[in-house]
Amino acid sequence: MEGLKQVRANQKGFYKDRLIQDGEIFAVGEDETGLWFDDIEPAEKPKTSGRSTSTNKTTE
Repeated sequence: MEGLKQVRANQKGFYKDRLIQDGEIFAVGEDETGLWFDDIEPAEKPKTSGRSTSTNKTTE
């Protein structure tokens, strides 16, 4: 059985015969994606490198 993730609807839509309102938070399968909802808890957090990304440049 697959795990679930929480998503937020960015417009009204139906999910498994249920009307979801814009902004509503609901659960879908981990491998499901949709144009009308956005992940609110990414399944995997991006790894950060030890490098500094600062761009402090001076112009003279």
